[in-house]
Amino acid sequence: WRRSMQGEDGLAWRVGDVDTFHVEIDIAETANAPKIEARAVTDIVPVEDAAMGEIVKWKRLNIDNSAIGVKNFTQFSKEDAYYAFHCFSPSIDNVRVETDRIVRWDQTAQQMKEYLEDQGFNPQADMYHVDFAATARVLDMLHMKYSEALRVGTFLADFKMTAANGFPVLTETVGPRD
Repeated sequence: WRRSMQGEDGLAWRVGDVDTFHVEIDIAETANAPKIEARAVTDIVPVEDAAMGEIVKWKRLNIDNSAIGVKNFTQFSKEDAYYAFHCFSPSIDNVRVETDRIVRWDQTAQQMKEYLEDQGFNPQADMYHVDFAATARVLDMLHMKYSEALRVGTFLADFKMTAANGFPVLTETVGPRD
C-alpha cells in the first residue's frame, strides 16, 4: 500500500531470523459465524537480506483528562517514528504536536477532516487522526531521531478538549520488532 517498490519492500516482514511467526486476530464477540482466510506472499530472498527490519507497530494507550481546555500530553514513546496516532474521542477540537519546540502538526478537527479527505481518506466520525504520512510515502513520518547520535528531546501533544473525558489512542509507529 506504500506508493513505491522501496516502500512496499521496506516494510515487508522478513522472517529469516525468526524461529516462529504468529499473527493474532481478535474477533468481535458479536460476530456471527466468522470466517477467516489467510494467505502468505513470499519471495526468495538472499540470506543476508532475510533478517526482519523495521515494521509498522500498533499500540494502544489511554489519555486521562478531567477538564475542558488544553490537555498537555508528554508520555508518547520516543523510541520509534510515528506514522500516525488515532484518538477515539468526539471531544477533540484541535491537536498541536511539537518535537523540540518545532510544530509538526496543528489542526482543528475540521482542518484534519479536510486534510485527510484531500488525501483520499474517509475520516471516521467521533475520531481525531494525527496523520504524519497521509501521502503514503514510506519515509513521511515523524522521526524520533535526527541522526544515529541525536534523538528528539521533547515530544508534546496538546489536545484542545470540549469535554472533560479521557480517551483511548492507537499509535502507528515504525521501528524494529519489540
